[in-house]
Amino acid sequence: MNKSKIEMDMHIRDTIVEVADGNIGALNACMEIINTDLGLNKIEYLYAKKIYGSKLYMLWNDCCNRNIEWFNKTVDAFNNDDFTDDEIHENLNQGRATPFVPSPRD
Repeated sequence: MNKSKIEMDMHIRDTIVEVADGNIGALNACMEIINTDLGLNKIEYLYAKKIYGSKLYMLWNDCCNRNIEWFNKTVDAFNNDDFTDDEIHENLNQGRATPFVPSPRD
């Protein structure tokens, strides 16, 4: 797929549509994420790591159980290089992804 690039002057709506890549679950995830501190930055960070569309949805749903605190903890782990890009994409390329980090309640 030839993805267009998120540009600095894009409207937030256009950015979210680009990142969702036609996946309604990813769109819902973006709507939750965008309402948090640094939400847009996290969305752009994940997009740069090629986590968008169905992969974003799997991260949100499968890995983080649609829990924003868990999601933030996971993105922080990615940002801290706790996982390689290969490890991340290998997990997100499965039929059902597994959590990267323990639940914040653990």
